[in-house]
Amino acid sequence: MFSCRDEKDYKGLNQLECTRVTELMGAANKFSTPATKKEFILKIQSLEHLLKDYSYVNDNMVRNIVSYSKCLNGFNNICAEDQLALIKYGSYDLNSFRCLRFYDRLTECFVIPVTTDLTLEMNLSIFNHHNNLQYNTILKYYFDKFLSDCDYSDTIATELTGATTLFAAEVSIGN
Repeated sequence: MFSCRDEKDYKGLNQLECTRVTELMGAANKFSTPATKKEFILKIQSLEHLLKDYSYVNDNMVRNIVSYSKCLNGFNNICAEDQLALIKYGSYDLNSFRCLRFYDRLTECFVIPVTTDLTLEMNLSIFNHHNNLQYNTILKYYFDKFLSDCDYSDTIATELTGATTLFAAEVSIGN
């Protein structure tokens, strides 16, 4: 049976919860966003352009997820095969969740800081498959709906959601 001390800190969290939140916030530093200079914004014209010239951005995001995961005791306490499966099946969802914070609903653009000297700007239209306007409409609706319910300024809630997103892949693994 699981038990922990009933001692509460000043915010009502017990010692174990405080330890987990501290661990999570330390891991979140792996995703620190560089401060960028606004004059270095590169507008991506097509999905092909993004995939061809900036695939390293996705590679870096996956590396950050691996580093992030290794900072979490819950991740380190499972076998290597399950760790790999969580990264394999959870990294896309976690990347998507983390990138949504860079979506501007007014301009319908993602503005993603990559380095201090490079920011990528991508209009939602680059995801328009075969000029299918219905697809764009669905994406816009999803992003608007999700972002109206999500508060990225609440760092702890955002990181808890991100960790839950990654570990939710475990449900698929276990079935």
